[in-house]
Amino acid sequence: MSEESRSVESRVEQLEKQNRLQRWFLLGVPAVCLLLGASASEVLDWRGKSLTAEKLVLVDGEGKERGSFAAGADGSQLILRDTEGRIRVRTIADYEGKGPAFFLVNEKDKVAATVRMIDNGPILVLCNDEGKNLVAVGKSTGNGVGYIEFYDDKGNLKGGYGGTALK
Repeated sequence: MSEESRSVESRVEQLEKQNRLQRWFLLGVPAVCLLLGASASEVLDWRGKSLTAEKLVLVDGEGKERGSFAAGADGSQLILRDTEGRIRVRTIADYEGKGPAFFLVNEKDKVAATVRMIDNGPILVLCNDEGKNLVAVGKSTGNGVGYIEFYDDKGNLKGGYGGTALK
């Protein structure tokens, strides 16, 4: 064998050795990181820890927003969305400065039902498909007696029972 062929042969051996080393490195580093990350997540105990944020957003596997918990002008607010991304449930800690409110929203993005606080106590309102009041149940501001009110399909009061009528 000539001197030149030995030189080429040693270069090829050296390149093959470097290639094997790089392959192990490129495969090994991500595998080690994956194992370390998985074991760290099992070891790490989040109980007793706190998270500070103005808004937390819950997303599905495709990255679509499914819910959120946020701080805002009306205090804390929890929003849950359907598969189409529409708001279906909304809970507010201090709605209009009068206390908590809970809204159920229909497919047309109109309020279907509400439970909330008003000046004199809680009120339950059921609505039609357009978000207009159909029935309201609550406590009268006049004498504290319970009442029920009925509305037409346009949300106009048609009659009721209780409340200030029972003086």
